[in-house]
Amino acid sequence: MSSPVPAADAAPNPAPNPVTVPTSVDAHLAEVLGSVSPLDPLELLLAEAQGTLLAEDVVAPLPLPSYDQATVDGYAVRMADV
Repeated sequence: MSSPVPAADAAPNPAPNPVTVPTSVDAHLAEVLGSVSPLDPLELLLAEAQGTLLAEDVVAPLPLPSYDQATVDGYAVRMADV
């Protein structure tokens, strides 16, 4: 399927407004962060949570495993196994 071709008499897209005053990275970051807010947390089943971020840290109540085994510490779970 081909993309639509704009008509020859269609108005061209206007050029973006040029930046007239340089803005520092810190000032720009403050402006961007001031215009957004965190989303409300969601409660989801594990199978529905794929692609989302945790709202808070998950901490095990006990050290697992209970002994130091640095070469194999950690767990991996595939979505297909859940």
